[in-house]
Amino acid sequence: MSIPHPNITFKTVEDFLQAGEMLIQKYPINAIEINTKADEKRVKSILDFTKKNNLILTFGSDFHKGEGDETHGAF
Repeated sequence: MSIPHPNITFKTVEDFLQAGEMLIQKYPINAIEINTKADEKRVKSILDFTKKNNLILTFGSDFHKGEGDETHGAF
């Protein structure tokens, strides 16, 4: 299970870090994705979180049925 593009899902780095800690405790999270829209601060926070929690880092790994981030689909 992966946390998809936290730089878009969470409004701030602080929101991501707080929610991320809860998510990895509650669900079998083993990966996190960096979206191409992540700025330097977001990338650093995601990389640090990935290393701290021994997660796999992915890029562009989620599936979209349409053009926007809101149209995630299932295989």
